Amino acid sequence: MESIKKLLKTDQFHEIIDNKNTHVQYLKYLVKQVGDQKMRLSQRLDILYIVFSHNAFASKYKMNKSQILDDLNQLNSNIKIKNIHIKVDPSILESRKKSTVKISAHAKNIWNKIHETLEDSPLKDFFLKKHD
Repeated sequence: MESIKKLLKTDQFHEIIDNKNTHVQYLKYLVKQVGDQKMRLSQRLDILYIVFSHNAFASKYKMNKSQILDDLNQLNSNIKIKNIHIKVDPSILESRKKSTVKISAHAKNIWNKIHETLEDSPLKDFFLKKHD
């Protein structure tokens, strides 16, 4: 508990909050310029690391790299960014994740009963595809 009190009394706590606010400003600006809602940012010293979700966003960034770097440095006068490294990682999209849903034994019984009930129905093929 004492360490938390010391942290709150020092300037480190304010520095952490300022850095978070700066990253939020950077993120808002980059979303406005590039358009990638799913990008992630991190920063080490004077280098900003950006992870884009698609190549299209990365190439859009590359076309305006010098302008974006200048604008980001104008947003915050405390931290000057000298370089920006980018990476494309499509796994940050939720839509690309594959669902791993297993059908329970009870659900299988329900599908089997539906299959028996709809033996001559055109919906039979639809339910068989869902069951497999």
